[in-house]
This record gives sequence, C-alpha cells and structure tokens, in this order.
Amino acid sequence: MLTAPFGDDEFRDAIFQMHSDKAPGPDGLNPTFYKRFWLLCGREVIDTCKKWLYEGILPTSLGDTNIVLIPKCDHPKSMKDLRPISLCNVVYKILAKTLANRLQKVLDKCISDE
Repeated sequence: MLTAPFGDDEFRDAIFQMHSDKAPGPDGLNPTFYKRFWLLCGREVIDTCKKWLYEGILPTSLGDTNIVLIPKCDHPKSMKDLRPISLCNVVYKILAKTLANRLQKVLDKCISDE
C-alpha cells in the first residue's frame, strides 16, 4: 500500500484536512487560498507533487522556508523568551500531509503499543 501510485484524491484530501488559517509560507499563500481555488490550481499542485514523488524533482522555491521568532511573553529579554516557527510553502505541506496520511494507515502495525 505504501508503494502504490498516488491518486489525485490523496492530494485534495490533504489540503482539505489542513486548518485554513495557518500562517502563509514565503509565497504569501495559506491553505484557504488553495481550498478556495482548488478547481483552478489543483491540477498543477497534483502534478508538482507527483513529479517530486516519482522523479525526485521539486522546484527549489517550494523548499523555501521562513523562520520566525514568536515571543512567549510580552517583553522578551533573551532568546529563551522566543519560540521559532517554520513557515513552509503550502504545496510542500500538502506533499508532507499526503505522505503522513499514507503512513498513518500502517503505523500501528509497525510500532507496538508497548
């Protein structure tokens, strides 16, 4: 099952499982954009994801990530008062979510409860 060809629905399911208001990546787009315009851009997203999965080719800009420091308190005084978060492109997240969804189906068979 893990090595079966990826279906278009797997990528669509991945984006629609994401929280719509997550922070945008370097391209400025968040999951809401992709959900709203899936009929226009879905085919290109699917083709890009499949190209990476089958050929190992991912446009370099999709791997771009912004690191942002979010304060843990009102007046941070040192680095320990800040929490780093990574803002990845949504297409990259769709790819990761699709892979995670597949793995989730067999994870209980690979890892025991103990």
